[in-house]
Amino acid sequence: MIKVLVVAPYQGLAEAMKLWKFEQDQLSIDIHIGNLEEGVKIARNAESQGYDVIISRGGTASLIEEAVGMPVVDIKVTGYDMLRVFTLLKGMRGKAALVGFPNISQGASTICSILDMDVKTVTIQNEEEVAGHLKVLKQEKYGVVIGDVVTVQNAEKVGLQGILITSGKEAIMEAFDEAKRMHKLFDRLHRHHSLHAQLLDTLPQALLMVDANGKIIVENKILKEVLGAKDVMELPMINQMLSRVLEDKRSQWSKVEINHTMYEVYGYLADIKERIVCFLFQKSYFNKRVEGMQVATHTSHVPISGSSSIAIQMEDNLADYAKVDSSIWLEGEPGTGKMTFARNLHFEMFGQSAPIVLMDAEYLSSQDLKILIENEHPPLLEPGTFVCNNIHKLNLDAQGLMLKLLYRLSSQFRIIAVSDHSVHSLLEQGLFSHDLYYKMAKLNMHFLPLRERMEDIQEFIQSFITEAHTKNGCETIGIRPKALEILQNYHWPGNIDQLKQVTEELILNSSGYYVEPSGAAKVISKLKQGHSTEEDSSENLHIEGDLKHMEKTIIRKVMEQEGMNQSRAAKRLGINRTTLWRKLNS
Repeated sequence: MIKVLVVAPYQGLAEAMKLWKFEQDQLSIDIHIGNLEEGVKIARNAESQGYDVIISRGGTASLIEEAVGMPVVDIKVTGYDMLRVFTLLKGMRGKAALVGFPNISQGASTICSILDMDVKTVTIQNEEEVAGHLKVLKQEKYGVVIGDVVTVQNAEKVGLQGILITSGKEAIMEAFDEAKRMHKLFDRLHRHHSLHAQLLDTLPQALLMVDANGKIIVENKILKEVLGAKDVMELPMINQMLSRVLEDKRSQWSKVEINHTMYEVYGYLADIKERIVCFLFQKSYFNKRVEGMQVATHTSHVPISGSSSIAIQMEDNLADYAKVDSSIWLEGEPGTGKMTFARNLHFEMFGQSAPIVLMDAEYLSSQDLKILIENEHPPLLEPGTFVCNNIHKLNLDAQGLMLKLLYRLSSQFRIIAVSDHSVHSLLEQGLFSHDLYYKMAKLNMHFLPLRERMEDIQEFIQSFITEAHTKNGCETIGIRPKALEILQNYHWPGNIDQLKQVTEELILNSSGYYVEPSGAAKVISKLKQGHSTEEDSSENLHIEGDLKHMEKTIIRKVMEQEGMNQSRAAKRLGINRTTLWRKLNS
């Protein structure tokens, strides 16, 4: 039986909890009344009295959660609760207002609009603001005020009628269910705590867990004896990773030198709420930096856009190829979606969190490949996918080394090669290794250019608009038929990549909910004249965020102006292509 303490901020909630508690056969429920600090005093003794979970509501629940070290369930204000309150208002005279925190006021405003009710909404950030707002409302001849316990209590003091937003059966039953879930979780964590501690010390990798300030919480045996937690936390790279993990809220891979040995470091957010970050260390597969290679995790699935026979065939191929572990060769013009397909295939085979190693052969030297072949340590921590982009740009010497590397990696990685359509001509001329090609091309897939699948353009554009809407909060939701027709009449030499870049520019310059024909015509006109899709004026270069983000923005701007040609962009920026690649992928 789970022993539950209910701290009700008002009498009505206590009575409602008593009414429904008898339906809970797994819970032994005691109910007390106490609002805010009074409720905290009641809750402080809960652990010593053998309670497993505390249930409360609103500000009282928040204060209790900060004061005790046990699970606290907050009874949420549901849409049903808000509808009940607004229904009560319909039979009352006078002007009405709602005074509450954002979680109440924002929803109330929406419901008022739906019900076509004239209720003023006042948002507060703390309790001290309530009294001042109520005095102003009284001066403005408001007679009824809706809110929580503090709002209603203050309303009575200034002579306004207060209506309390109460919690109904739906919210109460949900809180009981949440109490069961939380107890089950905490009980399981408690029972396995000793086992987890043993597992940490027997883990073959060094492990370090720290809080947002870099304070050490957990370090396992290997890290203590081999690396030393204090020494590790003094490394600038580890502190940079800590900041990136907390900022991006996703895992990060990096390499760091400790005691003259290179380590691969995997950092991830172990606890979002407490902002706890965990680092795993293993000896690096690379004993020096190899340009043109990166390791990515948490790969997202990007749906294949289009309803054409080509798009349908690609979806079928994706499903079929994910069922086998043979190497696959993807070929086609630049920008036709080959790398997106490779990432999707990785996602289908291994899921979101498995590592995907991305190698760009354009930036690899023979020496880099020798380093990878000669390294004694196994790469990474788990199976995944190895993608070699631009493999057709390897010279013959490097091709022989690549073949040796693939024999070593194929037991752990699904191998994917990506090239343009020139590889067959290279094979015929003896400029590409027959053995390497057929080692990597157990399966082969050709990607058609966008000009041969124009019927899919509409779905591509809508997909890009949806992505921008989700990531950046853009208000554009579609494209006018005439604007779509203008884009469909262009030949798109840069294929899908160019279409995406143009769509993003159209969204940026759109002032309404739809991309208009005039905007589309302007962009296509510039493309035909060989100009960038953006104005050269610095007024249209939107530079926001930190220095790293601004640098990427400028690089992408130059890339667009140079027709996505990396060599020309690097020359214009005064950097080499390797540095450009690293900055684009960092």
